[in-house]
Amino acid sequence: MKRREMLASLLGGAWLAGMADAAQRRPVVAGIDHIVVLQRNPAELFTLFAQAFQLPVIWPMAEFGSSASGGLHFGNVVVEFARSDRLADGSGARIGGIAFRPFESAAASIAELDARGIKHGAAQPYIPGGEGPQQALWTTVQVDEVAPPGVAAFVCEYHFDTATGLRKADQALATSRGGPLGLAGATELAIESPGPDAAAGRWRALLAPAPEPVAGRFALPPGPTIALVRGPSDAIGRLTLAVASLDRARAFLEQRAIAHRGESDGVLIDGGALGGLALRLVTGVA
Repeated sequence: MKRREMLASLLGGAWLAGMADAAQRRPVVAGIDHIVVLQRNPAELFTLFAQAFQLPVIWPMAEFGSSASGGLHFGNVVVEFARSDRLADGSGARIGGIAFRPFESAAASIAELDARGIKHGAAQPYIPGGEGPQQALWTTVQVDEVAPPGVAAFVCEYHFDTATGLRKADQALATSRGGPLGLAGATELAIESPGPDAAAGRWRALLAPAPEPVAGRFALPPGPTIALVRGPSDAIGRLTLAVASLDRARAFLEQRAIAHRGESDGVLIDGGALGGLALRLVTGVA
C-alpha cells in the first residue's frame, strides 16, 4: 500500500486533506494559553498552590455563570483550577482542558479549521451578567477529535489586556525565585495513546505549520511541549515542571509532608497529595 493510502486509512480523508495544505496556510494557534485542571471543589487545590507553593494569582477563585475557577501562573503557562460538577463524588483532580491562543483571532482560527477539515464548535463568547449592554470578555472555540476523550481542546481569545497581568506575575515569580518549589515553568504535557502515530497526525493537522515533532513532541514556546507517548488508553498523562533544584524542591515537599518519590531523572509528586493531580519535577529551565 502506498504511503498516502496508508495515511488515509490511518487518519481519515478529512485529516489527510487538512495535513496536505496546512503547511501552506496561516497557523490556527500561537501556543498554549492555559491548562485546565478540573475538580469538584477546586478552591482547596487552588489555595494550596497559591499559598503554600506561592504561585502568582492571575485571577482569584471566582464564579463565572454556572462555573467557578481561579488561575495561577506557573512561569510560562497559566493553570486554571475549575469546578466540574460532572466528576463523580470522591474523584480526584484531573487535567480536563488545553486552551490555545489564537494566531490572529477566534474568527480567523475558525476559518483555518474549516480549511483543514477539522471539526469544531461555534464561537462561544462569554458575556458577564449585569445591567446594561455588556461586552464579551473572551471567546472560545472548541476543537473536536484532537484531544483525548473527556479533554477539551479549544481556542481562547481574550477581549481585554492580559499581557500586563502576566508581566507582573513573571516579575513576582522571579522575585520569589520560583517560590519554595523553585519553579521555572512547565516543560511537558504528556498525552497518552495506544496509537501515538495516529494521534500525532491529528495534532499535526491542528498545529501546522509548527515544526515537525521530534520524538513525538510538539514544541510550542513559551509554554510546555505536547508529548505524545504510548499508553494503555487515550488520556492526559503527567504535567512536568522544571525546578531550579531537586534538592530544594524535595526539602519543601518534606517540610509540607507532601508525598513524593524519586525517579531516575526527577521527582514525582503523588497524586493523592494534590487531590489526584500528579506532577513530575525535573531540573532545568522551561
